[in-house]
Amino acid sequence: MLDVEPSPTKGYTTPDGRHFQDCVLTVSEEKADMMWKGYMCARCTEPFHEAYPDRCGVCGFPVKELQRKLLERDFLGRDPTAVAGFPIDRELEHLEREHHKPKGLMTMPKEI
Repeated sequence: MLDVEPSPTKGYTTPDGRHFQDCVLTVSEEKADMMWKGYMCARCTEPFHEAYPDRCGVCGFPVKELQRKLLERDFLGRDPTAVAGFPIDRELEHLEREHHKPKGLMTMPKEI
């Protein structure tokens, strides 16, 4: 999984009546392909040993019946700029090195 963000507009209710805000998942190209081929649950991202089982063994989602419909409805497309496992600390250090302009702690008036 590359990223999980709360969905601003979607939510769902579990069979026992609990309400949850839905999420927008950003997954790798490989995981997206697994979902489309039925080898991963589109609801909870649990991998499967066989394609399109009747139900997900973890969340109970009816994979065989609804997975394609869910993906066709909710899949937002592919983002070629998304990179898995990107080390953010290394990027922050690079940005600091390249763009930080140190300033003096105190500026002396020119008259002195």
